[in-house]
Amino acid sequence: MTRLAVNTRCSVKTASRERADFFMSRKLTLEHQGLKQEAKRLAKAGWIGTDIAKRVGVSQPTISRWLGMHNTERRLVNNRAVVMQNTPSYIVHNSPIEEYSPRDGVRFRLIVADPPWAVSTKGARIKIPTQARPASKDFGAWDHFKSDKEYYSALGRWLSAMHAMATDDAWLILWHPYVCGSETVHVARKTGWRHRITLYWCKPTSHPQHHAHLDCVEPAGLFTKGSPRWLLPPTAQPVNHYLFPVVASAGRFKDADGNPFNRAEKPLALLRTWIEYHSSPGDWVLDAFSGSGACAEAAIQIGRNVVAVEAEEAQCKAIEARLLRRVNA
Repeated sequence: MTRLAVNTRCSVKTASRERADFFMSRKLTLEHQGLKQEAKRLAKAGWIGTDIAKRVGVSQPTISRWLGMHNTERRLVNNRAVVMQNTPSYIVHNSPIEEYSPRDGVRFRLIVADPPWAVSTKGARIKIPTQARPASKDFGAWDHFKSDKEYYSALGRWLSAMHAMATDDAWLILWHPYVCGSETVHVARKTGWRHRITLYWCKPTSHPQHHAHLDCVEPAGLFTKGSPRWLLPPTAQPVNHYLFPVVASAGRFKDADGNPFNRAEKPLALLRTWIEYHSSPGDWVLDAFSGSGACAEAAIQIGRNVVAVEAEEAQCKAIEARLLRRVNA
């Protein structure tokens, strides 16, 4: 009897282990099927084998087997040549965002907007101890609004226009002042956007401000139209705070006189991360209120088509030159 009980106990443990192995293998099979579909989609969009392997988190021989590639150097070189021929498209449009109308049925899967914040004081300057000359608190006529009511009315027009240009499953990343977060969300909801979460760009500072409070966090509301899916790499951990250094003065995009087009220029690494998480290669991205064209350049770097809309004609010419250099590079 004792021996029989031992055998029964062993058989139960074996069956339990086999059942666990079965479900684990089924889970891995389903996971590999999803990764395989993602790899085929990226290959169709023009990605090469090595980049696809990094994106989906599997080995390059596995990618080659899934895609029917023999993984020879000659095949990779030919594939890379094809990718260089199919460079992303870009359009630079000179008009206010509410007057822009996409052509040829283009709709945007992702819209990144950094509109005016209405934080300027006309003609005002502020003394900063670490700088020889006072800094201007007047960003330009485009940031002048007579009242909060006028500003939020304009914000509503901008958001309505962008909602009409978006696909049925689109994302909107909207930079906004920290103190205006709740009102911005309220206006966005009235125009059809759904607020999902607030993203925070955390900025480490490299110089003291002599006991002045440092504005080290810049928020951006994440909104959706419809129910789009996250497009996160397999190894990515989604968070709502991202630590990237500010764009140094020497690295900002400047005009012929050496003045930066946008003193609030965002780092390319941050923009690439957000664009990658909310769009796919080949999608159209709208860089509304393009400013210096940083978002448009980041989109091109990772294979997205982009439209940069900017109301200032001089900045549009500079943005076009910047994007042309990026594509040629």
